[in-house]
Amino acid sequence: MLVVDDEAGIRLLLDRALTRAGFEVRAVGSLEEALSELYDADGIVTDYHLGQGVTGNDVVLAAQARLGRTAPPAILVTATPDDVPGEERVRFVEVLAKPFRLPTLIDAVRVMLADRRPRTRSSVEPRPIEAWLADRDGTED
Repeated sequence: MLVVDDEAGIRLLLDRALTRAGFEVRAVGSLEEALSELYDADGIVTDYHLGQGVTGNDVVLAAQARLGRTAPPAILVTATPDDVPGEERVRFVEVLAKPFRLPTLIDAVRVMLADRRPRTRSSVEPRPIEAWLADRDGTED
C-alpha cells in the first residue's frame, strides 16, 4: 500500500495502522516520492492537499499516465471533502473525510483490494517527473 501525505504525523499514523492491519506500506510525503513507489503498490491512500498546488488527484493521474490500466486504485483522505470536484472524486474508490476512524480506513482498503483485478506488470517505460509535470502544467521543457 502506498500512503501519500505531506504531513509527517498523519503519514506515520496511516503507515502504522495499515502495517498493523497486515499491509506492507510505503509512506511518502510528495508526488515526486510517490512516482518511484507506484510500480510496487497494490493500492494508494492519499491526502488531497499535498502542498505546492499538488493534490491527491495528481497522484492518481500520474499513476495512470505511468502505468495505464495497471495503475493501482486509490482512496482519498481529506479534511476538506468539499474542495474535491466531482470529476476528481470519480477517480477514487472511496473519499474519507478527516477525522475518520482507522478501522473505517482499513475496511475501505480491504474492500478496494478485494474488488481489484489481478495486476500484471506494465511494459510502459517510466517518464521523468519533469515531463509529467510539464504536461500537467501545460508547459514544455
